[in-house]
Amino acid sequence: MMIAKRKRHDATTFQSSSQSFGLASFVWLAFLCLSFLPFASANPANTLEKLQSEKLCRKSKIEEIEERAKEIVSNSEEKTDVDILISNMVRARNSDLYRQIMEDCVYYIKEYDNWAEVVCEKPVQDDFPVGDMFAVGPIHMDAGWLIAAELFHSNNFRSSTPLILCSDKCYQRDLANDCQSSASSSGTNKVGIQADVSGITFLSDMQDNKMNLLCDYELLELDRAYQSMRVCAAESNVARLMSSGNDNKNNPKGTTARSSTNDIIISEELKIASGVAKEMEVQRQSQIDCSASFICGAFGQESVPQDPHLESGGPWGTTPEGKGSGGGAYSATTIVRSSEWHHLMLMGSTVMLGGLALLV
Repeated sequence: MMIAKRKRHDATTFQSSSQSFGLASFVWLAFLCLSFLPFASANPANTLEKLQSEKLCRKSKIEEIEERAKEIVSNSEEKTDVDILISNMVRARNSDLYRQIMEDCVYYIKEYDNWAEVVCEKPVQDDFPVGDMFAVGPIHMDAGWLIAAELFHSNNFRSSTPLILCSDKCYQRDLANDCQSSASSSGTNKVGIQADVSGITFLSDMQDNKMNLLCDYELLELDRAYQSMRVCAAESNVARLMSSGNDNKNNPKGTTARSSTNDIIISEELKIASGVAKEMEVQRQSQIDCSASFICGAFGQESVPQDPHLESGGPWGTTPEGKGSGGGAYSATTIVRSSEWHHLMLMGSTVMLGGLALLV
């Protein structure tokens, strides 16, 4: 009799355990299916195609600049104002300082070029001329050419006046202290190296159309990378001058008077360069602060500063190849954010399974 009751009890317990296990398995499978939905909707094939298109767009812009530069260098005839500017940029690209910056700031250069690919693919709009900001051509599509222009414009970082005007103000002008007033050229007959941002800037927060376009074109992210890159370049210049000063002290050449003169020159150059680097850092922080007022992207996230120490690099902790895409389009950024959600879903399912196990 007791054996029969025990068998019925064991059978009931087994049936209950089987039902609980079946329920737990169902919940686990349901969560797994839901967690993979973002990956299915992201369509990796379309994402890869988009990334390849962005790379080709930027490549064509760079080739356009380089072809023109080759023609100018090989042509001995009288040059236009634009030709002279490009010649000066080519000269800057052949300098030791340029080569050092390209080595020291490789992370920021890659990040800038990645964002340039994104901006390059945006549709052309006459009332928002992002692609025609520079008289010398689309140099903002390549970090190398932009650094060369920055070197020429700042006279090797003896000035902190931005090459891209108002970029540190998120293109919002203040007539009392107008960021566009620092343009080095004026009038139709004089061509300057600085960007013409008159079609991008706005005066009031009420100009939602301009603010939305800045988001759609992801120009704030490009500017964030630009500000970080130029700060790194300025600090690289400071390091070069410090090294040069130490070399002079350790290996003096010529007379004592000449060495003393060289030390004074380097000391003055170092003081100027350090001041410029600090001013550029202030501009970088200003761009971060003003971009926080913009709500951009399909997920409604604010523009946030990138941590340069993250090994994964790129925006929102993606790799340098991962880039955002405004207007709700899927991109590598979408996949990364989806993977975070996927991780949370798996954690939730694990917790539920643990709770069900306690009920068994």
